[in-house]
Amino acid sequence: MAREVQFINILNLLYESSNENTYKSTAQLLSRGEKRLELTDMVVSGEEALAVADALTSTTFRILQLLSRERLDVSTLAEKLGLSEAYISTLITRLEKVKLISVRYEKGTIGVRKVCELAVGRITILTKPKE
Repeated sequence: MAREVQFINILNLLYESSNENTYKSTAQLLSRGEKRLELTDMVVSGEEALAVADALTSTTFRILQLLSRERLDVSTLAEKLGLSEAYISTLITRLEKVKLISVRYEKGTIGVRKVCELAVGRITILTKPKE
């Protein structure tokens, strides 16, 4: 039997940290007719596990917490976190590459907005590679 270590349960930590606000904002999104991705479980090992672990920092975790409440664009994330848009964009690309978030482009007031959404509810990292 492969020895598993549950690395982080993002969904539970995010919901616990934001309490009922997560549920309210999700209900508000649905009542406005916006589609939310169904959160999935991710099981990774080997190189994929290393990539996911590398992507998870205190700042990316804060991004995931914010995205658990609502879809946000890069500018709004940067403003809420007090960081530059360029830095947030780099982190978003990293999170998207390992499939922790999904990104789509929407028409903004001026130009196009890069809108981000949480895509994973739980990550399990296997310490022993899959056989």
